[in-house]
Amino acid sequence: MPPATGSANYRVQVGAYRSTINAREVFDHLVNAGFNPAYERYGDIYRVVLSGVRAYDMNEVARLLGAAGFSEVIIREE
Repeated sequence: MPPATGSANYRVQVGAYRSTINAREVFDHLVNAGFNPAYERYGDIYRVVLSGVRAYDMNEVARLLGAAGFSEVIIREE
């Protein structure tokens, strides 16, 4: 988990799927949980991500993702 201080923004990858159906299910689940997800295409993989997450929002985003059933994510600085 990145530190909650600083001005960095992060991209949170919630999942990566070859099947567009699986990616869409996760995308819809995130929308229903109040998030604004996006797709990233990487070769034949569809990543479902949350972009522009500010450092000081990361703990709350992690809590909300956990409440929505997502316990493992990949976090990258943007």
